Amino acid sequence: MTPQIRSFMIVGGLCFVGGQAFGQDSGVCAPTLEFPSVIHTRPYDPFASTPLIEDVIVSYRDGQCATPAVVNTTIGWAGASPKLAYNNNFLRFALLLGGNDLTSLSTSQTRLTEPLSGGAIAVPQQAYGTLSLQTRLVLPEGQIVPPGYYRFFLPGVETSNSGLLTQTAEQTSIRATDLSIATQVLAVMNIGVTGCDLSTSSGRNDEGALAPQTLASACTLNLGDPGVGMREGNSKRARINARANVPFKLAMTSQNGGFLSLAGQSASPKPTEIVAYSATLDGDGVTSVFSCGGVICGSSDTIQPSLSPLGSDLYFSVRVTDSNLSQKRAGTYADTITLTIQPAS
Repeated sequence: MTPQIRSFMIVGGLCFVGGQAFGQDSGVCAPTLEFPSVIHTRPYDPFASTPLIEDVIVSYRDGQCATPAVVNTTIGWAGASPKLAYNNNFLRFALLLGGNDLTSLSTSQTRLTEPLSGGAIAVPQQAYGTLSLQTRLVLPEGQIVPPGYYRFFLPGVETSNSGLLTQTAEQTSIRATDLSIATQVLAVMNIGVTGCDLSTSSGRNDEGALAPQTLASACTLNLGDPGVGMREGNSKRARINARANVPFKLAMTSQNGGFLSLAGQSASPKPTEIVAYSATLDGDGVTSVFSCGGVICGSSDTIQPSLSPLGSDLYFSVRVTDSNLSQKRAGTYADTITLTIQPAS
């Protein structure tokens, strides 16, 4: 029997919404820095093995004086590091400026009369231009959260030390600017084989061979001993790894309609040329039994997603149930099974 797996993945994009970050004292030579109104990143994949890192170009202008300056920046935030929130679920993020993590330095104790101690940006002696590799938004890997629209908003209020707080070195004025971040996390589902016949010490063992697109080349479940042939009750299983952030099911189809068929025979084999078997899926504390009515064998019960970046291990098993094997023709019997991951609703 040569099972196959098909899989698909959908991920979402992330955007950071900012605005003009810095101002200048009236009548004082100080630069103005600006972030893009929307910072778009590549799609965020909850199952990625590395963090999502996006560098943003900051522009500056100092049309009157064109003098070099240093701008210090931090985030006025009461409590722990800020998070993107949706329906009581959270995404951690880090906002770095001038090489310093503003989210880890953020505090409600910052006093507007004291110099800021966050990130520092050096502005050259030019009337206007851009600064690259100064601002970085990072979403750590391994955050398995439900799909949805995650948001973070921090209003810029000088009197309460809230927002993106900025101060030009040697100047007394401190600006507070709104800070808004939003990210769309979409549904992600994929499956792969991590091993065959793991419950027995004999037979083929392909543990560790991932095949997210097809299982055919990675897993063949041999239900009979070549020396004695098949016996009623013979069983084998493959371990399936499923990674998803939505409830899902595994649907099964059978090329032979739920039977092992004698190799080389016609499309309409005789009763002596087919062998009955059962197929089950174990995982999430339940056992799902597939019942083939022709090619379609139905789907498993609903499986809840795992919060682990490693996903959920499931076990697909086949078992010979035919009690009349002595009446079957000699030969090799096989079937091709396809498992497809799909949303539960």
